[in-house]
Amino acid sequence: MTMHRSSISARRAAALLAVLLAVMSALIVASDEAFWKRSSAIAVSPDGRRIAVGGWDGTVSLWALTASAEVSEVAAVELPQNSVLSLRFAVAQPWLAVGYVDHVMVWDIERNWIIGRFACDRAFDVAFSPDGELLMAATGGGVRAWRMDDESRLTDVCDLPTFVHWCSRRAASRLAFLPESQGLLVVSLDSGHIEKWVFEERYGQDLWRQDEIPLEGDLRAAGVAVSADGRLAAIGGMALSALGHGEVVVLSISDGLLAEGPLLRIEHPRPDCLAFSPSGKYLLVGGGLFGGPCSLYVWDVREDRLVIELEDPGPLGGLVCVGAFLPLEDHVVVTSSEGGGSANVVRISDGAVVASLDHESRLPARVSLLPASRTSARETQALARMEWNYGNHEAAIELLREAAQVYSRAGDIAEQASCLRDLGIWWDVLEEYLNASEAYGDALALFHKLEDVDNARHTANLLLSSCFRIPNARLSISYADRIADRVAALERAVALFQLVGEQFLEAQAQYRLGFEHHLA
Repeated sequence: MTMHRSSISARRAAALLAVLLAVMSALIVASDEAFWKRSSAIAVSPDGRRIAVGGWDGTVSLWALTASAEVSEVAAVELPQNSVLSLRFAVAQPWLAVGYVDHVMVWDIERNWIIGRFACDRAFDVAFSPDGELLMAATGGGVRAWRMDDESRLTDVCDLPTFVHWCSRRAASRLAFLPESQGLLVVSLDSGHIEKWVFEERYGQDLWRQDEIPLEGDLRAAGVAVSADGRLAAIGGMALSALGHGEVVVLSISDGLLAEGPLLRIEHPRPDCLAFSPSGKYLLVGGGLFGGPCSLYVWDVREDRLVIELEDPGPLGGLVCVGAFLPLEDHVVVTSSEGGGSANVVRISDGAVVASLDHESRLPARVSLLPASRTSARETQALARMEWNYGNHEAAIELLREAAQVYSRAGDIAEQASCLRDLGIWWDVLEEYLNASEAYGDALALFHKLEDVDNARHTANLLLSSCFRIPNARLSISYADRIADRVAALERAVALFQLVGEQFLEAQAQYRLGFEHHLA
């Protein structure tokens, strides 16, 4: 009997242990899922009409904002297995730069196009230059800069020490533009100074380091921000010797140079998220310690006082606490792990949450972004040629057609026309002459638009040749029906030859049309 009771107790203990393990596993999974669904970055468009929220799960949600601080869903995009680290709207264009773990993407939010995709190592911060021509990112490999017209990387400009815990290359964590092309401020978590870079060509580089400003004590640079009028700079630092101790110093700027003495100091545990309000009256100071509560301050810079303090003591608080001002400066948008959503619109006057953006469970409808950059087009074009060489003609045709569409979205008419002419040549090889004539016709119209006489003449000859070789339809009863495709192609060719001024080719097409109509 004792042995029987012992075995029952053992079975009960085993069952209880299994239940406990299942509960613990469920809690771990729930915690893990909660982490990946949390918001990691926030940006507000310059006109205040759009809010973008990024998540650790790779999702970016876009929300519309009214003058009364009401929000509504617009769209969402998702790039799984690639966390969003930073977001920034362009000043003059409807573009949103999204910094991921391994690249930066530029999203045209009006047309849902990807107008740029740039490889890099952990884009901790992204920013457009005031004129919109440069896109810059603070990455694990330094600062990267790209010109938006040709997508070429300008240079690696950052000369900062290595953050040995993360990588063996130079790392930059935050950056901020100075107004009127006066330069760029860059900080790194493993550096006790802030660097200023200017946009001048020296020593074979378009950017060069002009100044290095040390921080006081053992502080390491964590964040940086510049006011819209260029008169103030805020620099956040963390003390490595005392975990949880940090400080923000606000400095004046004159002719692009930082003053030596600070105007004011603000204590904060981890001031790595800094942002001035549009007028420079307020400074948002965000950040938190891993495993501790998130803290976000709205500080009145002119009166040197704390306006509101927002804390997020949620189950995963302390990982990130970021925010952005609305243009009228009466509200801020901040991350949250509790309440009605993972991002909240907060009224500055009393700290009340007036709207919530449920980035976690009620995302806007997902949209598919279409590539619209020359780089994407060239990659697709190269893949098409590879498929053609391997004999996968159907896949190659589809890829080349897609490349032409991407060139069109990128505004590269010359490459689009060349793609379409190559498409016609491939259709000719496959003896699909009707399709070939359509591709040649589209290419000819584009070459004429570019005033490219030589390519237009060459394409016009290819067009006429393909029209002549269009076969009769086999299943049609009357001769007129059998030649309908060829006649339609010739009529279109005649119109195009008239447009581009190819009188000799027009006369040949007209003669063949007359002959076809006579037989019909």
